[in-house]
This record gives sequence, structure tokens and C-alpha cells, in this order.
Amino acid sequence: MKIDMFRIETSNVFHGLSKYQKSMEEYLPVIQESEQFAVEAYRHDESPDAVPFDALMEEYDWVYGYFFPRSLRYSFVVLLFLVIEHQLNQLCDEIKKRQSLPIRANEMSGDVLKRSKVYLEKIAGISINNWSDLEDLSKVRNCIVHALGKVELSKDEKHLRQLVKRNVGLYISSKDFQEEGYLVVSADYCESAIRVAKKFFDEIFEAADFGPELSMF
Repeated sequence: MKIDMFRIETSNVFHGLSKYQKSMEEYLPVIQESEQFAVEAYRHDESPDAVPFDALMEEYDWVYGYFFPRSLRYSFVVLLFLVIEHQLNQLCDEIKKRQSLPIRANEMSGDVLKRSKVYLEKIAGISINNWSDLEDLSKVRNCIVHALGKVELSKDEKHLRQLVKRNVGLYISSKDFQEEGYLVVSADYCESAIRVAKKFFDEIFEAADFGPELSMF
């Protein structure tokens, strides 16, 4: 059996990201419960300078029910896409070496996804079907990074609203949490995004004859 260490290492990167994401999500309720317990301690505080309990609960709901989970998942999407870009650059360099191609992908113009697509299809002769899924993830990441999650400020607003309608785990916030029109990323979307990324790389590995899928885990 042909064992390809590059494929194994790439698979393990996404395995590690999956474990990280699950660990963070599992810890989130622990933080929420701890903070809620701290707020509950003030329920019967009748001192003159005590903050009203309802105000404390409203602040808790905002911070720990909305803002913190949203920020956690924003950061994960950005991290995941950073890893995808790095691994894609590495993969293109590996294919260049194996096929003795004349240029590297990062010598071409465009962002990482665009130039890698051209490189793999036109230079390396590898046709990939799952580019659109990765491009969707790219638009979500760009909204977070360039528009701070505000959908109407994103250049991909129309596309993002279409993604929301597809029930992929993305939502747009309402006034319920004092913010309206922001992209909300669910834990399910983060898990799905990892699977999308791994499937994308697996397709390239199969097309480029990197050997069967194996893992050190």
C-alpha cells in the first residue's frame, strides 16, 4: 500500500481543528453556567447601589448568550480559512515538485483560492468539483474580517443572504440582542466547514494520485 505522508499530515491538521472546535463548544456552556451562577447571586441584593437584577440578566444574555458565542465562532472561521490557505499553498508546491511544473502557484496573480484554482486546473491538469463550497466559506470569512460581520457592508451581501436561506447554519441577527443585520455562525456551520475543507483536499489528493486516505489517529 502506498503511504503518502503529505496526505496524512494534511488529514491530521483538519482532525486537530475538529477536536479544537468541539472542545471550545463543549467549554462554552461551562462558562455560561458559571457566569449565570454569579449573576444569580445578586438576585436578592437590596443594597442602595446594587445593579437591578433584570439589567444584570440582560447583560448576561447579551454577552454570554450572543456576543461571546458569535465571537468564538467568528474566530474559528478565520482560523480555519487561514489553515486552508496555508495547506493549499503547500499542496500546490508539493504538486509542482511531483509533476516538475515550471512555476509555483504563488507566482501567479489573485488571492490564494483564485490562483490555486487556475494553477491546479490549467497548469497541473487537475479538475476539482468542490471549489464553490470553499468559495462560500471564503465569503463568510471575508464578511467577518472586512465588514466585522455586518452583512449589508459586505461586498458579498447578496450571496450571503442566499447562503442563509439554504439553512447551512448561518443566520442574520435581529434586534433581539441589540444588534441587527450581523452574520451569526452556528456551531453546526463550523463543523460542516471542516468537513467541506477536508472533502476538498481529499478530492485533490485522489485526482493527483496521492495514495489512499490514512491517518495517524
